[in-house]
Amino acid sequence: FQDQTHFLHKTFRDIECYLMPRPGDCVTSNTYNGCHKEMQAVFKEKLSDLTKKLFDHQHMEQNLKKVNGKYITAGEFCKYFEHCTRLMTNKGWKQPLNMLEVGIFTQMIYISMWYFMIYRT
Repeated sequence: FQDQTHFLHKTFRDIECYLMPRPGDCVTSNTYNGCHKEMQAVFKEKLSDLTKKLFDHQHMEQNLKKVNGKYITAGEFCKYFEHCTRLMTNKGWKQPLNMLEVGIFTQMIYISMWYFMIYRT
């Protein structure tokens, strides 16, 4: 666990945690259909605050992410983070080999996005 924590702190400049209040008892019911009207008002208020903060233009500019020296999109970052998480939860995780795999995976994302943009236009 310490290796994973060290890796995360080395990879990301700032790590913040935004704790959300409980949405309410409605979400634990088997019959809950996702209706936001049933959620607690404080949860909806905090969710609105979080959404505004995350998608604020200034916040997004200040928190651009770089991988291998290149800026990545939010979608690429999500894929990168998902892949890192999968690698770190693997019981046979060996950092040097798997970080190489992450780098290769990231480059494949760039290449596939680039080709997608070319063929889409």
